[in-house]
Amino acid sequence: MKIIIFILLFVQIIYAQNYFDKVIATGQNNISGISHPAIEIGDSIYTFIKTDYRNRYGFPTSLLKLGKDGGVHSNDFYLDTIDSYRIFDAVRESDDILICGARQLQVDGSRIIMYGELNTYMDTLWTHTITSEYNHPGIYKITRLQNGNIAMVGDDSHIRPTGGAYSNKNHAIFILTDSIGNILKYTHFEKPDSNNLEVLNYIMQSSSGDLYCVGENFINTTYNKGLIIKLSKDGQFVWRKEIEQSKYGYFTDFCKELSNGSMLLVGSKYLPFFIDSAHVWTSVIVIDSSGKKIKENNFFRNFDSNNSKCITDKSGNIICVGGIIDSDTSFSRGYLIKLNSNGDSIYRREFTHGWTDRDQVFLNIANASDGGYYLTGYNWVQGDNSSKAWIVKVDSNGCVVPGCNTAVNVEKEHYKKLFHLFPNPVSDQLIIYLNDEDLQERNYMLNCYDQNGRLVLTREISGRKSDIDLDNLTSGMYFYQIGDERKVIHSGKLVKM
Repeated sequence: MKIIIFILLFVQIIYAQNYFDKVIATGQNNISGISHPAIEIGDSIYTFIKTDYRNRYGFPTSLLKLGKDGGVHSNDFYLDTIDSYRIFDAVRESDDILICGARQLQVDGSRIIMYGELNTYMDTLWTHTITSEYNHPGIYKITRLQNGNIAMVGDDSHIRPTGGAYSNKNHAIFILTDSIGNILKYTHFEKPDSNNLEVLNYIMQSSSGDLYCVGENFINTTYNKGLIIKLSKDGQFVWRKEIEQSKYGYFTDFCKELSNGSMLLVGSKYLPFFIDSAHVWTSVIVIDSSGKKIKENNFFRNFDSNNSKCITDKSGNIICVGGIIDSDTSFSRGYLIKLNSNGDSIYRREFTHGWTDRDQVFLNIANASDGGYYLTGYNWVQGDNSSKAWIVKVDSNGCVVPGCNTAVNVEKEHYKKLFHLFPNPVSDQLIIYLNDEDLQERNYMLNCYDQNGRLVLTREISGRKSDIDLDNLTSGMYFYQIGDERKVIHSGKLVKM
């Protein structure tokens, strides 16, 4: 009886959180990705996949519906496929979803501002569009305020026909609306230097009602500055601050209030690419209500990284995602970092979908109801310059399988924990996960023996993840060995239910 109870408890723990790693198949000539946080509704996960055709003109957007196991239920064009929506942020509230971004005009490729509200059936309750001053605006963060109004931030820029923005035709923007999207205030922030480009990536409201907006001041391709703008609850300008230091550049992408009323910012600090010792840190900066810097911590140094998006979980921890690069000739990998509520580092995980010849980047993150996280972004295929939408579900430890060992700055335990088998006990399908991606090109052999020592199953395994069908095995306990041509690397017991 005790053994049965233990097995039931073990199975319950194994199935407490879901995991999957999904690249969405699209046409080879499509440039696709997911920019916003995934939306979990009941047993389904929704994302908007934005796409550019590489071999013809067009900007379609599709609404992807996944099950909790990552299985694709549907992936259909979303609304008007002529002038498609670009969804940059999606905020799940109790009974609705706020979305924001831009609407891409098919006639000339220009954009107009778009924001709206959906119900939990993903039906549109209302949307608004704004034709801004320039041809390429975007709204990157939307939030509901304490009084029910809605606040958004982004930028408005004029893009040249050959690419790139005119610096004198660019402004960071702030929009305040009532609860159903009617504009109360629309602000183009004036820049101290018209030669710079500015954007706001994030907005939050403090307990006192003030609004803090963070982003970047792009001076040139070398040393950029972090940008912080404080507004009153009705959107009136209070102050503007910039984070800078000689020889270093900064980006800021996230802000949260600490218990003492100070504000914690998360972003990047870097030495530029043209310096021999170029590198990037994750940077955590604390400021007081007047914008004065109190402290700064920098960690997780790498050659380069993409800007990250962050969220807080139920415990107040900060979880951020992005892409990380080891050298000027290497491809980027997706990464996830976790900080505690005071901004101290807990761990970093790195992710690939098993490829070594393409850039893999996370653009956003969302909390899952089981305590894990949904990571969304893209996989870039270098050979034909296309990309695929990418969504990964991890547990609360940042793992795509239970007990993963991918934390940076943790010494690898060679052979002892090279493979992870789950679930165990198993009913019909066993998953074998290789913890060390550097060894994924090698082939290994799985052998299973019954309690009399007879060989009952042999399978070749390769790659990061192998699915093994155990339907032909009867219920009971087995012994397994995994090895290469030279020796046994991993062994243990397996319970077949």
